[in-house]
Amino acid sequence: MGAFGRERPRDPLANALAATRAVDRARFELRTTVAQQDDELTFVHRGAFDDRGGRVQAEADMTQAAAALEAAGIGIYPFTD
Repeated sequence: MGAFGRERPRDPLANALAATRAVDRARFELRTTVAQQDDELTFVHRGAFDDRGGRVQAEADMTQAAAALEAAGIGIYPFTD
């Protein structure tokens, strides 16, 4: 059982959505990790909202993705003239 006597969904994204719908304001962080062979890549997404003040904030940390692309020789701008 989750907060407020409701059963929690097994899906982490559904859990986050249910939790944020239950409050007027919150901060949250969602981490998505992609594993391939012996390597992992994690994307970090952060957000915040305040329904009373009508404010929303979102950011994404793509540090690992940029480092992986650079290590692979792709770089940020793979297309050149």
